[in-house]
Amino acid sequence: MSLVVVPPLTDPTLVRPRPEGADLLDLNASFLRRAVTADRLLALAEEDDRAEATPDQALGVLFARASARILELGTRDDARLRALGYGLRSGGDDVLTLALDDLEIRGGTTQRLSDVLAAARRTRLWEEEAAELARAAGLGERVEIVVDTDQQLPAAVALLRGRPEGTVLSGEHANAHRAVLERALDVPVVPGERLRERTVARSGGDGPLWVTRAEHWRSGREWVGWCGGGELDRMPKEALDLCRGLVLTVAEADRDGTVTDSWGRRGSAAPLVSPLPADVPVRADLVVGAPGVSGRAALGTARLLAEGVLGRPVSLAGARPFRLAPYSEWPRVEDLEPRGDLPVWFEFTAPGTLTPRERDAVVAEILASPELTRDLLPGRVAGAVLAPTGAPGEPDGPVRGRDLLWDPSAQVVTVHRAACDDRGPGHFIADLRTGRVRRLPAPLLDVLSACARGETAALDRLPAKAFRRVTEPLLAARILRGTT
Repeated sequence: MSLVVVPPLTDPTLVRPRPEGADLLDLNASFLRRAVTADRLLALAEEDDRAEATPDQALGVLFARASARILELGTRDDARLRALGYGLRSGGDDVLTLALDDLEIRGGTTQRLSDVLAAARRTRLWEEEAAELARAAGLGERVEIVVDTDQQLPAAVALLRGRPEGTVLSGEHANAHRAVLERALDVPVVPGERLRERTVARSGGDGPLWVTRAEHWRSGREWVGWCGGGELDRMPKEALDLCRGLVLTVAEADRDGTVTDSWGRRGSAAPLVSPLPADVPVRADLVVGAPGVSGRAALGTARLLAEGVLGRPVSLAGARPFRLAPYSEWPRVEDLEPRGDLPVWFEFTAPGTLTPRERDAVVAEILASPELTRDLLPGRVAGAVLAPTGAPGEPDGPVRGRDLLWDPSAQVVTVHRAACDDRGPGHFIADLRTGRVRRLPAPLLDVLSACARGETAALDRLPAKAFRRVTEPLLAARILRGTT
C-alpha cells in the first residue's frame, strides 16, 4: 500500500477521492483545520486590541472578529470563504504570505527554485504537517507527494525533509518542471495525475466534477468549471447540458459576442453560454493587460458582458492582471522572458499592450466600479462558483425589515481599546465583501446585531423615520438586500 499526499496550499473546496490501491493523506485540509480557526482569530484580535494599536491593527481586530464569527456559524457560503481567506492572510509568517487562492514568497517567487528552497528551509508553517506525514508513512511504504500548483511547492519541499526512502513527486506542476526538480531535490518525479478527478465539496452528497480543461470532464457527470472559451468549444453538447456553474476567463469581448480567452483563443461564446439555464451561475474572470488589448477595450469588455453580449448578463467574478502562460496562442508576442527556472508565466512585449502601471490602474478602476463588481467571488477556488453569495438584490418598492436579508459577509463587532479613527473604540459593521467598516451608534447595536443573526424583523421596531435612516445607507452599501 502506498501513501498519496496532498501538500498545502491548494484549493480547500475540492474533494479528492481515495486513489485505487493507496491511502490518501490530505495535509492541505490538516493545515487549514489547524491554522484557520475561530479561536486563533479571536486570539489575534485580543492581542491587537490595545490602546497603542495602530489604525491598521484596529481594523485587523474588526475583521478578525468578523471572520471568527462567520467561521463559528459553520455555513457553506461565500462568507465562509471570505473568512477563510482572511484567516490565511493573517496566518503567514516573515517568509510566506498566504491567501485563499495564492501563496507568495516574500522577496522572491515560486517560479525560481532557489527562492522555493530558501522559503521551505526558513518557514515553520508546516512543521506539524511534516510530523503528521512522518507518523502516517509506514515502514517501507511508498510516499507520493502530489504537486499540482506552484503554490504547493514550498510545502512539498518542506515535507521532503526526513522523507522515507522511496518518496516520489507527482502532479501537474511537478511534471511540468520534472528535470529541474529531480536534479535539485534528488527525488524522482513520476508521470500521471492520480488526483485529477476532483469534485466540488457540497453538503448532502457528492458534488459536481471540477473542470478547468475539456479533458477533465467525464461523460454523464455534472460539472462546474473555470476555463476559457477555447475549452468550452472542445466540449460536446452533452457536457454543456450538464454544466452547473461556470466562470469564463476573458481577455476581450467584442460587440458581436466574440470572446478572446487568456490563452489567445478567439471564438463566439454566446452559443455556448446563452443556452445554459438561468439558475446556472455564469461569471467572467477578466484578465487585464493581454497582448494588444487596450485599457479602453478591457473596460468595454466588462460592460459588454454585464449588458448581455453573450446572450445573458454575465457579471465579473474578478479582475486581475494578465499572465502569459506557456503554450499560449497570442500573435505578435515578443521577448518571452521567464521569471526563473520554474516558469508559470512569462514577461513579454507586444504592440498596443498596456504597461504594468497602466494595467494596474485599469484593474483598480474596474474594481472601484460598483455596477461592475456587484458579485465578485472571494477567490479563484471551485467552491466559490457554487457557493450561495448573499449577493445584493434591489428591494422592489416599500420594504419592511422582515422583507430584507442581511449579507452574512458583514458582521457587527466591537473594538474595546484600539482606535480605527480619531473617535476611538466602538461598535462597527465589518464587511468582508468590500473590506470596509462602518461605525454604529450605540443605540442601534442590539437591532443591527439581531439583523446580523438573520433577524431583520428587528428593524420593524424602529419608527418609520429611523427605519429609513438606518436601512437606506445599508441598502446602498449592499449589506441589506431584497429577498427577490
